[in-house]
Amino acid sequence: MKFGNSQAPHPAPQSSAASRSSLNDYRAFSRPPGSGAAFLGTAGISDHLPNLPDGDITMLNAKANTYASFVRRVAVQVFTQLRSQGWERISRQQIQQLQDFTTVEAVLSKEGHLLGVKIHGTSGSSSFDSVVQQSVKVGAQDPNPPPGAEAQDGLIHFIFKARSWSQMGVNPRSGMSSEHRWLLLATGLE
Repeated sequence: MKFGNSQAPHPAPQSSAASRSSLNDYRAFSRPPGSGAAFLGTAGISDHLPNLPDGDITMLNAKANTYASFVRRVAVQVFTQLRSQGWERISRQQIQQLQDFTTVEAVLSKEGHLLGVKIHGTSGSSSFDSVVQQSVKVGAQDPNPPPGAEAQDGLIHFIFKARSWSQMGVNPRSGMSSEHRWLLLATGLE
């Protein structure tokens, strides 16, 4: 896979949608509510971001690790947009029916301005795909990209792979059932 990660962070959830997909190396992770997003990978560091929901942001390839600070800045912007663009308004049933990652490419100029966004792979939910695409359109920019982050064509090509999970649980305080939702955003550079 062009932007694959040979060492996935977690095993897959055991659901019918996950078992039909090629996501057997991924699962929704569990953290206390409000713990924020963590960067997983060899060159990244764990950052506590209190305003973000439970979620993971991972680096997809070695080039992303090389430019980790830059990739991290852009990924956090896209991750934040996923929340504000409507990820939480997608129904639990739609989230449970996701069959794969939504894969989106964003092309930036050397100056960090967004030039275009293209979907390369669908999750099986047009609602989720639309939220991811819109989040990339708003969040994929940076005023200070590092020299060398460009691809052979002189432009910066980001790849974003997003997936979400939903599970019903019980609120320990009230005893009422409640939904727990997780989000994974993997980011790489071409």
